[in-house]
Amino acid sequence: MKNVLTLTLYLILTASFSSCQFQEKSHYVSAKQLYKEGKYQKAAEELKKEIANNSGSIDAHYLLGNSYYYLKMYQEAEEEYRQILEMNPSDEQLAKAYVGIGITYRDRKKYDAAIEQFKKAIAIDENLVKARFFMGDVYVAKGDVFEGIAIFKKTLELAPDELQIYLRLAHAYGLLGYRKEAIDAYKKVLEIDRSFRNVHDALGVLYLEEDSYEEAIQEFKRELELYPDSKGTVYNLGHAYYKKGDLEEAMSHLRIALKSDPDNPNIKCAIAGVHLGKNNINEAKRLLEDLILNNPTYPDAYYSLGWLYDEKLSKLNEALKYYSKFLELSMNSNNTRKNDTFQRIEWTKKRIQEIKMTLSP
Repeated sequence: MKNVLTLTLYLILTASFSSCQFQEKSHYVSAKQLYKEGKYQKAAEELKKEIANNSGSIDAHYLLGNSYYYLKMYQEAEEEYRQILEMNPSDEQLAKAYVGIGITYRDRKKYDAAIEQFKKAIAIDENLVKARFFMGDVYVAKGDVFEGIAIFKKTLELAPDELQIYLRLAHAYGLLGYRKEAIDAYKKVLEIDRSFRNVHDALGVLYLEEDSYEEAIQEFKRELELYPDSKGTVYNLGHAYYKKGDLEEAMSHLRIALKSDPDNPNIKCAIAGVHLGKNNINEAKRLLEDLILNNPTYPDAYYSLGWLYDEKLSKLNEALKYYSKFLELSMNSNNTRKNDTFQRIEWTKKRIQEIKMTLSP
């Protein structure tokens, strides 16, 4: 009888222990699935239960850190990654934790601290592509674009088919105004994936800035063939036709763009520009005045209205007023580094001085 009771107790304890193990495992397995589905809050809840039962699970702390990161809970994410540093991790796990900490610093704009973490990861594994990629990204974000480019190029030696690096490289070249190099980088992306979204559109914009209107139009059309729902590309195509001088095609595409995005001031301003090109002065003036009324901080409307008064109506006092407002708004804008905006600002400064000299007694 005693042996039967002992065996029964052993089976109960074994069953309870197995049930507990299964419960703990199910939290982590469930969390991984939720994380994969993008349900980061629910994944975090499951992972906290997992860690409560098994605080030494490095994988659980890492996944919880990632979940917090995607929830934009950067401090909490950093704390989870730092937990790993104290848990006797493998070199691979340690490097991943440093990268995780670095990314949280990057997104909080603590760029130097982020770079320090990425360098720690690279010291463990000098071929760690992710650490080098993010470090290049941070250098670009902090304004050291040349260093960022150098790091991207070095990273491509390790991962020559990683299209995300080419994308960031193209972006960095674009910030410097190196359009040819940016075009080449985007073309490398298309060699890897011919249908990668937004790349044909980005190429079209660069060709447009190069005044290569036919090439721009072809790239915008390719983007729309792949992704007909690309609203911005419809606008860009209309703008390219306008720059080429094909005002009918420009108006056709701009009206399509406006239907899908009726409050977009860029589209409205471009339509006014087409009316100006057709010499429909009153309609252009009405559209621009209405645009300013509804979007009083939109600089391009002031520029276009200034140009209308200057070139079409020869009303220099009115032109001066609108040009000056354009400068005021543009100098406070984050877009002044764009090449076309910069050129327009410089031209407007010069034109204002000419008008003032003309108007002076």
